[in-house]
This record gives sequence, C-alpha cells and structure tokens, in this order.
Amino acid sequence: MNQLVGERLRRLGLDVEFLAWLEGPGERLPDPDRVRKIQGEEFAAALRAVAWLSQHFSEPELISPHTPKEWLARYDLLQHFLRAALSWSMVYHATSVSEDLETLERVLGELLPSSSWDRYRQDIWHLRKHGQPVRLPKMPGKASGGKGQSEQTMRMRAAVKYVSSVSKTPYADLAALWNERQTAVVYHPDEIRDRLRKGHPLSKGPGATKRLLEFWREVYQGNWTAVFPGPFPPSRELAELLRR
Repeated sequence: MNQLVGERLRRLGLDVEFLAWLEGPGERLPDPDRVRKIQGEEFAAALRAVAWLSQHFSEPELISPHTPKEWLARYDLLQHFLRAALSWSMVYHATSVSEDLETLERVLGELLPSSSWDRYRQDIWHLRKHGQPVRLPKMPGKASGGKGQSEQTMRMRAAVKYVSSVSKTPYADLAALWNERQTAVVYHPDEIRDRLRKGHPLSKGPGATKRLLEFWREVYQGNWTAVFPGPFPPSRELAELLRR
C-alpha cells in the first residue's frame, strides 16, 4: 500500500493524526443524555476512583513514562468532567430536587458544625419560603425522533474540508490517506462524495462546513463545551499534555 499520501499532506501543513482521528465509525463525542443511566452512588464511586488514580502523580517511578504533570492534568480533567456530568444529571432529576435538598442538609449536618454551613441552610429555607423547588409531575420517557446525520458523516465532511485547504483532489487524497491505515481498501473517493452530496443543515449556509471543521478540531483537542457543560476547554498547554 502506498504510504506517501500522509507524508505529502503532512509536508503541506496538515495534522495527519487529526485526519486519522476523524476516520472510522466509532464515536468521539460524549453523550449528555446517558447521564440518566448513572446512579448517584455510581458517580460517587467513580469520583473516588479518579481521586485514587490522581494521587499517584507523586510517584514518578510508578507512573513512568508519564510525568507527574501529565498524570495530574489527565485526572484533574477527568474529575472535572465527572462533576459536570453529575451536575448535568439534574436535568433528569427535576422531580427529586426536594429530596436532594433534604439529603444535602443531612450530609452537611454530619460533615460540618452548624456555624459553618448555616448560610447554606438559610439559603435553602429562603427558597422554600418562595415556593422553590416547584413540585413537578413525573416526567414522561424520552420520545424517539428521526435519525439525524451520523457522527461519522459529520467527521467525514470536516475531513474533506480540511484536506481541500491544500489539495484540489480532497476526496481522492482523503480516501488514499485513510486506506493507508487499513489492511484493505475501505474508502473510495466517489463513495465519500456521494455520501456527503445529500447535504445536511450543519453543512448549509456560508461558512457552515468551516465551522464544522473547527468544531471537530476543538473536540480533538479536548474541548467538549459545545456538547457537554463543564470546565472545558482545558488550556492549550493542558490539551497538549492530554494528547500525549
């Protein structure tokens, strides 16, 4: 198999590893809706496990070849992500806010002296006097909708846009590049073109495909802000550490 396409695109200034990451059917995006499947006890256990993993940054011989800085950055980000996911799960637990507040009061009462958490208790009582949280009926199950553009197709569209910045034959070059990493010929230029020809709302309008490419570059670099709430993106330095 000819191995020159990737080298040529790299010489032209493209991030070939990014293009390789865009290829394939596997998912790259976190799915906020899946937090509904995770119980509070599971979140707590996962956060404890991350805390345990994180503490090993102080044992460089054990975590080698990773540096303590890389190790700590990786698990700090994972901890932030899990906390954001737990917070987002509130969307699916709107009917249990009253019970959650009662649990919060019990937990703080156990962990802190009254003088330390009284301000929070006063806040809770203040909101209750104003009818909060509102009592809601049980929410219906999630409705099923039509199938939208697949993630793989969106990534393929972004990849073509990226290659077209340096090539007059982006479909052929992209297919050749992706085939270089396969044990058989999987991609054909005409099939890629036909798959993307139908169009999609995300690919319409001036600059839409460029924005789609920018979105996937951000995701590749660890920025999930557009998909999942939380303290993302990490700094550029942290993003580089996480990709090593």
